[in-house]
Amino acid sequence: MSLAELAAALAGGTIVVTPTKRLARALVARHDAVQLQRGAAAWTAAHALPWSAWLQSLWSDALVAGALTNGRALLSPAASTMLWDRIVADDSALLDTPGAASAAAEAWTAFHAWREPGESSAAWQHAGIDDDAASFSRWATRYQSALDERQRLDPAEIADALIAAAPNAPCWRNQSVVLAGFLEWSPQQARLLAALSATGMQIARIALPPPRESNCSRRVYATVAAEVAAALGHARATTLADPAARVGIVIGDLANRRDAVIAAAEDILCPELAASADANAPRPYDISLGTDLTDVPLVATALRLIEWSAGALPMSAAATLLRSPYLPGDANAWLRRARMERGWREAGMQHITLAAALVALPAGDPLVALWKPLDPGDAGRKSPEAWALAWRGWLSALGWPGPQPLASGEWQARDAWWRLLGAFATLESVVGVTTREEALTALRAIAKRTLFAPEARGARIQILGTLEAAGLEFDSLWIAGMTADRWPPPTSPHALLPLTWQRTRGVPRADPARTLAFARAVTTSLVHAAPHVIASHAQRENDAPTAISSLVADWAECEVVSTPVYGGLVAAMASARPELEMRFDAIAPLLASGAHAHGGVAVVEHQSVCPFQAFARHRLRPAAWPDVAAGLLPEERGSVLHRALAAFWQDVGTHAALVALSMADLEARIAAAVDVGLAALEARRWRQIPPAVAAAEGDRLASVMLAWLDTLERERPPFRVDECEQTHALTLGDLEFRLRIDRVDVLDNGGRLVIDYKAGRATGTGQWFAQRPTGTQLGMYALALRTDDAVQAVRAVAFGQMKAGEVKVVGLAADERAWPRLKLPSGPRSRLPVDDWHGAVAFWEQHYGALATAFRNGEAAVSPRNAQACRYCELQALCRIQRLDDSITGQPDSEAADDDDDA
Repeated sequence: MSLAELAAALAGGTIVVTPTKRLARALVARHDAVQLQRGAAAWTAAHALPWSAWLQSLWSDALVAGALTNGRALLSPAASTMLWDRIVADDSALLDTPGAASAAAEAWTAFHAWREPGESSAAWQHAGIDDDAASFSRWATRYQSALDERQRLDPAEIADALIAAAPNAPCWRNQSVVLAGFLEWSPQQARLLAALSATGMQIARIALPPPRESNCSRRVYATVAAEVAAALGHARATTLADPAARVGIVIGDLANRRDAVIAAAEDILCPELAASADANAPRPYDISLGTDLTDVPLVATALRLIEWSAGALPMSAAATLLRSPYLPGDANAWLRRARMERGWREAGMQHITLAAALVALPAGDPLVALWKPLDPGDAGRKSPEAWALAWRGWLSALGWPGPQPLASGEWQARDAWWRLLGAFATLESVVGVTTREEALTALRAIAKRTLFAPEARGARIQILGTLEAAGLEFDSLWIAGMTADRWPPPTSPHALLPLTWQRTRGVPRADPARTLAFARAVTTSLVHAAPHVIASHAQRENDAPTAISSLVADWAECEVVSTPVYGGLVAAMASARPELEMRFDAIAPLLASGAHAHGGVAVVEHQSVCPFQAFARHRLRPAAWPDVAAGLLPEERGSVLHRALAAFWQDVGTHAALVALSMADLEARIAAAVDVGLAALEARRWRQIPPAVAAAEGDRLASVMLAWLDTLERERPPFRVDECEQTHALTLGDLEFRLRIDRVDVLDNGGRLVIDYKAGRATGTGQWFAQRPTGTQLGMYALALRTDDAVQAVRAVAFGQMKAGEVKVVGLAADERAWPRLKLPSGPRSRLPVDDWHGAVAFWEQHYGALATAFRNGEAAVSPRNAQACRYCELQALCRIQRLDDSITGQPDSEAADDDDDA
């Protein structure tokens, strides 16, 4: 059949069957364009459809004619997927059950397409217990039994059923069908076509695109990015020269490169759309393949709204949902609703119910009036069809998909969603009646496996995968990624079917010779697809050299002198960038003498870590975005710890009283103190923490306190606790500090000892005296408590590391009598830049005072101490030290490296 005869067949209403849906759409579009060029106002619609849809139409014909012999209903694809999931999940504990189920379904389809009539896979079960083919045979047997039990027919068996029905279907006699664009036929397809021909159906075949003389050339580029940019630039130049031209870009591994290709296409093909940031604006290109339906924003909103009817959502998911444009409200409603997330974070709320969201919504928000009267409905067991109807009504009542007009892609997404619900409604034969949670799980599983790619109607530039382009025609075609390792594709026999069986029956991709023959057929089809065909490849890919595919190696090579620069937005911005004046401004306004330093000891600590960090935190004082965790946050755990230890020592008071306690009495006192500590957090905060986690926090705190008190405090020289959580003033660097000291002990042998509790890891003493010190609070506490009275003078400072499993004390003492476990400035392993206790105090006064003076003088240079300083800082948006393409650099953190003798 010629092209003219094909056009006449389409005009006459003849059914044209294609291997892909895209080719069917292209034939219909070409037919309509020809009619418009002829000036026709009305014409007979072209009847082109893919093979799978044609089988469905034949099934309907046979059903109406009463020609089907087994009387079984057809199982929907969604129900088939769900049934495979259940069978594979019940058989074994696999790491990827959905993946194994998908592979089994593909093997089932391939087996029916390429088997001999009546052949069974039952014998494969004896191939060995670990053999993949045996597993498939076992699953296939159970799947067939499930079909028999439900009186259903799998889509892979339609062709065989139609073969049996053909003699009893007179409706197919003298019917004309054209098969267009097929490159190969499976034995099952060949048997069906023979059976249909025997009934009198007139079947013609045509190769698409038809053979033609084409100008073929190839090009080589340095990198993959340069290759893709050249292909897109060629498409842009071609369509600008001829707006009616149709350009195809075929990319062999488009599935892996899709996001990068889209980004390049946006910049090169439609840079003007970047300024508007309108994702729904028409594009001059259409890209094949797609994303999971769950990743489509409109559908993701619908799924989340349905999930909300079943209970609470994770806080971040609820906050994201309320910012969706597919909810009722004006264009700025999402901004007002976005403020709700901060309140939830500050309250530590991890899950949000619909009722909680209604309470938090801004006054006057249209969602309040619309959602408040709603009832999610009965949560009992229902059929999938009943759930689908209930969810449809629920979404309508919630106002989804919002009042704004939908763009073309959004319309298609909404239609895909309704089709998804329709597919879900067919699952009753597989899942029966289910709970709401079970139904939601099934719905999301189907959506996850449904690919969605909105069609850009009228787009002149088509970006396609290799097989999707077969049969299509263009005015110019560029085939990218034609490397020897990718084309012909490597053999990849199906893992669940015996290799010998696949090669004997000619299953695609199972045999090198078979794979090569098919790749040659596809290449020939692409050569005939346009009068000008360009093949290209990159010299290196993933840092490895590549070679050109042998199937295009004999094409004439066009020398690429340099990669052309196309007029995309990035290139335009780079060329138009003005000369920038660089100014270094790292000095903030001077603070007044004697000014209060907001932030206490953290001011000096942060000035040492990074001057800009100190300036930003304690002078700009930005409000950090609250963290939310399943348990207590670090600052909350520290607050509980401090309150509990303060309560314990306010009760016990002295070392003598501690030593006198029996183990039972000590544990009782600790339990009472833990209760006081836990009460430091509001009750509403505890309500947000799972009971098991809350109980574990109490147990952990009690065990840490017991280890600290029994192992370390009992063995100390006698003391009494003089202060707990008291505030003291300190003048340092002409600034006034107010310091809250965790604990001050009076030692029986004279002097005082300062203790600072750490819920995490304590800073080693060596870092207190570093060029840029850390752990500065103990030195500042010692300076604040400085006195001329030798009896009240501070003789030791220590961090109490209260970390589960690593409880210890890290500190410095004037002599061993204060606490033998503490390091001495002049000890043999101290390696400190001071010789005695007075030298340590002098160091703190000088160096910490210099840091305080620098802060007062406004020294705010972006100068982090090391990589760790940036890793745990959230101020990069202000300091800009870490650009999007930077990695954090700096000196390695060596904290506590010199503290081997701290216990």
